[in-house]
Amino acid sequence: MAPKQTSVTKLLTVLLTANPAKQTEFLQTLEALGRDLARAPGCVECVVAREVSGSPRFILFLAFSDRRSLEAQLASESFRILRGAVDILSEPAEFRMVSAGSMVGFSP
Repeated sequence: MAPKQTSVTKLLTVLLTANPAKQTEFLQTLEALGRDLARAPGCVECVVAREVSGSPRFILFLAFSDRRSLEAQLASESFRILRGAVDILSEPAEFRMVSAGSMVGFSP
């Protein structure tokens, strides 16, 4: 029997902690950027979430159909704005790129 063909999705997770006085502004910025990021070519899913406890911790979850689409997004204006917002409104973020069962951490 031939192996099942599956498409591999490239995932990017960004773990963020907002500065306490900037939580509302940070969430609004993430939601607005999330809408832009979701419209990117090859983007399959874009989720902005906050911890249920109401803490200042957030996660941005992006799924792309292929590596080329993910790399294009990392070089986009929307992602540049996200990095700027992280620099101003949050503690240093943790970026993780996941593909085919492997995980690689990086700093943009």
